[in-house]
Order: sequence, then structure tokens, then C-alpha cells
Amino acid sequence: MTDIVEPSRIVAGDSASWTKNLPQYLPASGWVLSYAIVRDGVRLSVTGTDNGDGTHLVTLAAATTAAWTPGQYAWQAYITKSATSERYTVASGQLKVDANFATGAVDGRSHVQRTLDALEATLEGRASSDQLAYSIGGRSISKMSPEQLLTWRDKYKAELAAEEKAQKIAAGMGATGTIRVRM
Repeated sequence: MTDIVEPSRIVAGDSASWTKNLPQYLPASGWVLSYAIVRDGVRLSVTGTDNGDGTHLVTLAAATTAAWTPGQYAWQAYITKSATSERYTVASGQLKVDANFATGAVDGRSHVQRTLDALEATLEGRASSDQLAYSIGGRSISKMSPEQLLTWRDKYKAELAAEEKAQKIAAGMGATGTIRVRM
């Protein structure tokens, strides 16, 4: 499927394509649209195909994105004209790459859910060594007092509720809650 704008989220191993309309760079012949995508010091490059009318088709192949590590990436789009050595940055943004559940063991829980689970397991005395190794605010969960654990648990419960509400709204299910009317 071709989107009109750059995707903000993809799954590693999925294909993605979009068009970028740049009518100010006509005639299109000679102009090349490229993307620099970076994460943790690693730079990936993608080049678009000129459609001749000021639009450029950009395609990420599944084989390309399969090697991407899940996480947050930053990108810049720029257009160049080799004949004149001109280069202009035309857009920038963020891209979230999600894990591909079909390619191996993946923990599908969000960071908030994993942290809340670690806090609750620690409070109940059944935390694994991985859960005890979690750090919040620069302090290991295993070194927190019961009061600190309860405070963080309550904070993460509220964050999880907000996360779940946002997911329901995004899925078109609407927000649930009590509406009170006074007459």
C-alpha cells in the first residue's frame, strides 16, 4: 500500500511505500530524493524514484526492514541535484519500528506494562532476577523501599490506564468511563 506521507510506525520485516510531492523541484529530472534514517549511530539510506511530475515514490522492501532493530528512529529527507551540487532538506521526523512477532520470541508488553509487572512481582516477593534488575529513576527496583515500590507502582498503574485508553480510542472503541449528569 502506498501512503501519501512517510509512515510514523512500521513492523520490522514489513514493506512500506509512500509518495513525496515536491513540486518546487521541477523539472524533476536530475533531482533525487533520499532519506537518511538513524538509530544508535547506525545510518540507513533509502532513495526515492522520480515520477516526473514533482512526486517521488519511496519504497522500503521487507528484506530491508527485516534487519531493523525495534525502537525509535529519526529520519531526514533531502533532495539533491548532482549537476549543480545543490542539496536541500525537505522534511524530518520519527519512525517507530515494532518487533515482528512472526520472527521469534517477542515480549509484546509495553515498557509500562513490563515495569508495572516487575514492581508488582517485587512487592509480592516473586520477582525474577531480570525484574529485580529494572531501574527506575536511576535506582534499581531491588534497592527500593516498600514505600517507593508502592509509589512507583501507583504511577505506572496510572500510565498503563492512560495507555490502554489511548489504544481503545485509536481502535475506534471510544473511551470508557462514567458520565455523571446532574439535573
